[in-house]
Amino acid sequence: MRVAQPGRDERSDKWFRYPLLPFFTEMDRTHVLVRSMPGLVMPWATTLEVAPDLARSDRLNVSELVRTSKDTAVAGERLDIMPEQLLSAIGGMRAGESRPVALAVTGEFSSAFAEPPASGARAGRTHLASGPGRLLVIGSSMGLENLSPGRVFEGFSLARMTEGKTDPAADLARYTARFLNWQLRFTQLSAVIDSNMGFVYNCLDWGVQNDALADIRSKSVDGRPLAVMSPVASGAWQIGLIVGLPLLFALFGVIRYRVRRRRS
Repeated sequence: MRVAQPGRDERSDKWFRYPLLPFFTEMDRTHVLVRSMPGLVMPWATTLEVAPDLARSDRLNVSELVRTSKDTAVAGERLDIMPEQLLSAIGGMRAGESRPVALAVTGEFSSAFAEPPASGARAGRTHLASGPGRLLVIGSSMGLENLSPGRVFEGFSLARMTEGKTDPAADLARYTARFLNWQLRFTQLSAVIDSNMGFVYNCLDWGVQNDALADIRSKSVDGRPLAVMSPVASGAWQIGLIVGLPLLFALFGVIRYRVRRRRS
């Protein structure tokens, strides 16, 4: 993550390892939403807790789509999110137990209109007491920032402007700062958004009960991460490619030359 650091005379950018942009690989591989996903980046993820009555329910099926690893530490309410201070605080935390950060619930849901009113506009109408449904709960924004005129121009009032109770220059500077702040966050999280779009599309297909389409799209996702090598193995590969490969070509040339000499 690149963060702007204020200096005495200028501002400079610096790269930081940011623990609040974790990459999750502990998934329910039997579920169509994450069956073929190599992993998900969930910024500022919040752990979830399944209510005991929901976990014991025979009408609903709860699937823990994504879970934290056993090495993950869960922070409390007070946490300094500045990179340097955050890395220092993370070093003193103890790893906790694995917890879900994304849940998928399917089954028979109770209707909010199971009991129709005795009188009024809806009196006499029939309502379903329950019905099949799907519910997806994700403890992260997935990097999708919401930009709307209401957020940028928050506090804008045409009435106050006509009454002369606003400062146009100050308001314009505040609106510009809000837009630039969103633009900076979007730039920082653009890679996260791109990597999670496959999962977002799967969620849309799953939400409209089109599991087949989500399964077809997931088949095109094939992650091939490089295996982590030890320093000894990495050094051996480097020596082999730098020294061994040229020697192999030279040996092939010598053998080829001797074979041609014998034929002549």
